[in-house]
Amino acid sequence: MGYDAHITRKENWSDEEGSQITLKEWLAYVATDSEVKRDPQNGEEDFLCTTGGAEPWPLWWSEGEVYTKNPDQNAIRKMIEIAQKLGARVQGDDGETYSDWKRFPQSDEDQAAPKPKGFFRRLFGP
Repeated sequence: MGYDAHITRKENWSDEEGSQITLKEWLAYVATDSEVKRDPQNGEEDFLCTTGGAEPWPLWWSEGEVYTKNPDQNAIRKMIEIAQKLGARVQGDDGETYSDWKRFPQSDEDQAAPKPKGFFRRLFGP
């Protein structure tokens, strides 16, 4: 079991009714994004995404939404970017919405603690 994040147009990703992202729309988007490609090892609705030099992570289109399992911060950031282009939003399994991509740095290195200042910088300036 895991935690999924969904790119959806529905009020709640689990609703049976609501606006959907069609496979045709999704494929049109994929054609414009060099970071998203079909997953040649799997089915026609399976894709891989590479962001920030990280390992590829899966994106699946199914029943009018795009989703992934156990997303890290890079995946959430990319999903927000994709959702904005598709007129959709990113929603977690529990209904929480992710909309502020600035909260999700592009890589773990972006969150690393700043290095302490060297001896001379501490004495003489910035």
